[in-house]
Amino acid sequence: MAKITQAFANNSDVLEDFAIRSLHTGVFAGKEITKQFYGDPQKKSYYLGCSTGGRQGFKSVQSYPLDFDGVLAGAPALNYPNLNSWSAHFYPIFGDPGNATYVPIPMWAVIHQEILNQCDGIDGVVDGIIEDPELCRFRPEALQCPPGTTNSSTCLTSAQVGAVRLAFTDLYGVDGKLIYPRMQPGSEAIASLVYYATRPFSYSTDWFNYVVYSWFSFCLIVGYMLILVDTTTWNPKSFTIADAKVAEDQNPFDIATWNGDISAFQKNGGKLRKSLCLLSCAKTDRVSSSLPWSKGRNHNIREQPSLLQSRLPNHGTQLVLN
Repeated sequence: MAKITQAFANNSDVLEDFAIRSLHTGVFAGKEITKQFYGDPQKKSYYLGCSTGGRQGFKSVQSYPLDFDGVLAGAPALNYPNLNSWSAHFYPIFGDPGNATYVPIPMWAVIHQEILNQCDGIDGVVDGIIEDPELCRFRPEALQCPPGTTNSSTCLTSAQVGAVRLAFTDLYGVDGKLIYPRMQPGSEAIASLVYYATRPFSYSTDWFNYVVYSWFSFCLIVGYMLILVDTTTWNPKSFTIADAKVAEDQNPFDIATWNGDISAFQKNGGKLRKSLCLLSCAKTDRVSSSLPWSKGRNHNIREQPSLLQSRLPNHGTQLVLN
């Protein structure tokens, strides 16, 4: 994912650049510079990006299939509006310190060990690794404190159990359709620092303030200065699936990047490899769930023999080979 700033408010050009246009125009400029410098056009053009850069790689394949001959899209932040909604929904679940549902950071180490206790051996080997988080159906009830417990440093209250269960539950919308899959078990060591026990996730808060609900902001001209007056009243603590519906329906410039038809890229001989950071983060992305790929395979991303696809900061790097 990538940080959204106030520059996005009421600025469709900035938003379109973020969605795809900046990458496409950069490719065009890069190829022209290469041609002028070497006297010949490039022979091959490749792209590597992760997270937001991974999403932009997929968007390039979908919208500008002639830009690259090969794309490596690592941990792509696909289904982007819904990803922001999913990231936003953890704060209302756990709240702030002092709330009954809040789970402090030290307790997440206890939860992580219990997840390993329940799921590590599913693959037949107890080695401290959950091989496939999709098969792990964690039951936080195993950590619920016995009646009369006053020291809850090693167990969870019933309110905390309910909150933890929600964190590992698929998020569905007002229409009953899946917004985003659950957080994968095993990621909580870092996810607790990003989502659960700190503060609202700033990327999602800014997306709703400066993109989804940006029409509440307006500009004033004072003398020779243009001043942005931010009147947005949206509070991340108030997030509901109704907000997710607004964001999904808006989907500016098809930033969801959820179009599975990449036949034009295929016909041009393009090769696409999507990865979930095999060398660095495997299936515990911690910021975006790895489980959407099971949805993606059932959505409309067609497996095609000529495309290399496997499960294997934020912006991609264009590689132009002469």
